[in-house]
Amino acid sequence: MNDTQYMSEMRAKLNKMGFSDENIQASTGEIPELTVKSSTELDTGYLLDNLLDGNNPLIISIVIPAQRQGAAKEEYIKKAENALDKLELFESPRLLRMSENQALFSIKLSQDSAEKLAEDNIESVMEALENRINKFGVAESTIPPRSRQTRILIEIPEEQKPQERWRQSKSWRSGV
Repeated sequence: MNDTQYMSEMRAKLNKMGFSDENIQASTGEIPELTVKSSTELDTGYLLDNLLDGNNPLIISIVIPAQRQGAAKEEYIKKAENALDKLELFESPRLLRMSENQALFSIKLSQDSAEKLAEDNIESVMEALENRINKFGVAESTIPPRSRQTRILIEIPEEQKPQERWRQSKSWRSGV
């Protein structure tokens, strides 16, 4: 996809999100850019998720030294791409654009890595929740494991004597 097609696709996505053509300005230079004007504060994460279809890549800019031209420039870019390809957790880099003095690559987390990190995070959150709930002596609370879900269900039985619990917490706060 060339720059013109890419810019057109991004403009169409911005239009679908409710931005009018008057509020989208395109600039052509070494690296083309779209500027979006908005009267409200934009949620950058929301904007990127919609523009990039939920695949927010890392954009890496490689500055090419002026003395690198021709074959030396190609070799320099290839070395940079090989270094990016060796990064753990990420898919192979994709060259987005190359100008005289800059190359832009995008890399994104591999699906396996994203799932593993999400699973590890959920486990950490569940462990922290269990520790906090148990610290207050809530008997029979359960946090059932749910694989591949981003929500955590916590089941806490009804308290039999809530007034007593309130008095205990009040005396604990006042140092009595």
